Amino acid sequence: KFENQIGDIFSIFGFNYTPVLLNGDLYPEVVVRDSDGILVQYNFSKPLNLGSSTSESVDLHVQYAFDTSMGDFEVGIQGSRQLSLELVTAPGVDPIEQEGTDRAPARFRGNAYADWRSENWNVSLNVNHQTGHRTEFAPPTIIRTDVSSYTTVDARVGYTTDSGWRASLGVTNLFDKDFPFADNGQGVASSRIDFRRQVIYFDLTKEFSF
Repeated sequence: KFENQIGDIFSIFGFNYTPVLLNGDLYPEVVVRDSDGILVQYNFSKPLNLGSSTSESVDLHVQYAFDTSMGDFEVGIQGSRQLSLELVTAPGVDPIEQEGTDRAPARFRGNAYADWRSENWNVSLNVNHQTGHRTEFAPPTIIRTDVSSYTTVDARVGYTTDSGWRASLGVTNLFDKDFPFADNGQGVASSRIDFRRQVIYFDLTKEFSF
């Protein structure tokens, strides 16, 4: 739970000005009207006190290791489930439920993995998944508010020499999965994806002791 937060209206409501305009007396630094009640200024990016927010989530990590004649294996799953995320922007205003929207982390984000080791070799495989969400931080002219879930696969092969050199070759987003479309003016939810998309890398490491 976070108290006495400072932020701006735009980062909370995006292009949806209605809740702020209807409660302008609660946001005097944002909504400015003249003596006749006519709106003369809307300072959507001005910092102001936002009240408090409460976040509830559950983290899970389960793993199992076992040995076979083909080598050592470890499999597991880990992830985080967002249960709720409520934001109170001003006294007397109903909480804003941001869970499940682009204003909050994914409802579920996690990965399942499998690792194998045998003598000098090691291989790892990861399946990463995040649930979809609803777009709110966008102009009111958007047509599609739902953004699909996103699943990618990472793979890595490594080898360690007897002299201590470690080499690994890996690929993130093995199948070059495209980003889910977000109807927000940008086409993607930039905070939830890696713009590099697929990355192929090679690491060579040697540790020294003095």
